[in-house]
Amino acid sequence: MTWRPLVSIGMPLHNAERHLAEALDSLLAQDYQNLELIISDNASSDATELIGRAYAERDTRIRYHRAETNHGAVWNFNRVLSSLRVSASCGLRTTTCEPPGS
Repeated sequence: MTWRPLVSIGMPLHNAERHLAEALDSLLAQDYQNLELIISDNASSDATELIGRAYAERDTRIRYHRAETNHGAVWNFNRVLSSLRVSASCGLRTTTCEPPGS
């Protein structure tokens, strides 16, 4: 049987290196594990790509996608939505960090 997440979390990003690792660490420290995280990098010029790819390599629940050119915020949000594997979802900004158990 193929694993299918119950919750999808989308992160449409552009130049998010400042808070990305902290946001990902916060999410991955939560008690709930049956989730997928879709990172959609909209042609960042900072270390967002390196951070996103590194986390995706370490955790199979994370999928990293990168656009080579910036298509704008609406396009990036729609890209996240089209990548979800579930019908219920939420968005996560890189500045949103919650302690475990929140």
